[in-house]
Amino acid sequence: MKLNIDSPLADKHQQQSAGPNNTVAGADLVRRFVALPLEKRQLFLERLRQQGGDFSQLPIPAHLCGDDEIPLSLVQQGLWILHQLDPSSTAYHIAGGVRISGALALDALQQAFNGLAARHDALRSVFYAVDGQPRQRIRAPMPVSVDYHDLSGLAA
Repeated sequence: MKLNIDSPLADKHQQQSAGPNNTVAGADLVRRFVALPLEKRQLFLERLRQQGGDFSQLPIPAHLCGDDEIPLSLVQQGLWILHQLDPSSTAYHIAGGVRISGALALDALQQAFNGLAARHDALRSVFYAVDGQPRQRIRAPMPVSVDYHDLSGLAA
């Protein structure tokens, strides 16, 4: 894909692209795209569309930024603002419970939660502010703490 956009991002992509199926260059382009300010992302997408490009056809990088600070998406920014206005709100919490009958394999439960957290970056994301601007960082996979309380002796 050739991009006719005057930006260091496009120039770097064009220099690294060896062909239309170069997933390494495409993943690098996506990583750099995520770090751009909103206005530049919108301009990039518009020019890409004008040239017949489709951003959705680029590869999804396994890890967008590693240990780097990652800007929040528009939806995350909205949730950040709502949290700043009312930090004690539970409006976006989803509560639920599970009743388990019979023996529970604690090791299997622990492995399941560890695997889930390792697979989904969103479950390892932490949010904070730098100079008043929200940022996120994805932590490395680590064991999930599962508290076990046997309530079988309590009256229903």
